[in-house]
Amino acid sequence: MSRYRNRPKSIWDRLKPHKKYYAIAIIAVILVASLYVLWPRSENPNNNHNKPPQTTAVIVDSFYNETPQFTDNAAQFLKSKGINVDVYSGLNVTVDLYSRLPSMGYKLVILRVHSGILGIDTFLFTNEPYRTNGYVTEQLLGEIQMGVLNSSNRENPVFAAGPLFVLASTEGRFNDSIVVLSSCLGLASNHLADAFIQRGASAFISWDEKVGLDHTDEAVTVFLKGLVGENMTVGQAVEKVMADVHSDPTYGSLFEYYPAKAGNITLSS
Repeated sequence: MSRYRNRPKSIWDRLKPHKKYYAIAIIAVILVASLYVLWPRSENPNNNHNKPPQTTAVIVDSFYNETPQFTDNAAQFLKSKGINVDVYSGLNVTVDLYSRLPSMGYKLVILRVHSGILGIDTFLFTNEPYRTNGYVTEQLLGEIQMGVLNSSNRENPVFAAGPLFVLASTEGRFNDSIVVLSSCLGLASNHLADAFIQRGASAFISWDEKVGLDHTDEAVTVFLKGLVGENMTVGQAVEKVMADVHSDPTYGSLFEYYPAKAGNITLSS
């Protein structure tokens, strides 16, 4: 006599035939669903992550606490055109921000910061209080200097970053960015502009002499409306500024772009 003759029947053996069919069908559905979830699939071309990245802009504004209207209006205008905008103002305008700016992926960079000639080059001022023991290496190499907003009053100095800093101490590269320095002397020489171009920017726009804050605010507003609102080239938008706003009435400064080939660039190019 077989010793397995009296073995109890399993649950499967006790199921009626039609219930076995149901069980098999349920198991098959679970297996198919699992394969669907786990099996690698080609991406749907309509998925959001296959869409081109949205254009982004940044406004760095040292003067925001005193006169916020320009940045508020510019940000609102750019957002109305589908452009994401980040704003850095006040004490957030630091050496560290300048160092990270190329790597942050912005297509349009607007620098509403004080700038001036220190030595032979144009330097971008921060709102970070100067200290002799800060950024020692960069100071020794001439990348960073002490800057004062008023040459007749040397109180409350700040750090200022020059062309060598842009070339040697910034992270990453600009995303073929259009850089607008809404301030004095950005194109008094090509040194600062060329540093931005070597760091990946496609165009650098600024003034060749001193300029009043109200005048540059009006000029950059017109420039943005041409470049973004009317899809003008950089050259066309700069020409519109000079036709509508003209040179600075006090200093005679001109709104210009660099390099020459940047005149054909558009924000979408």
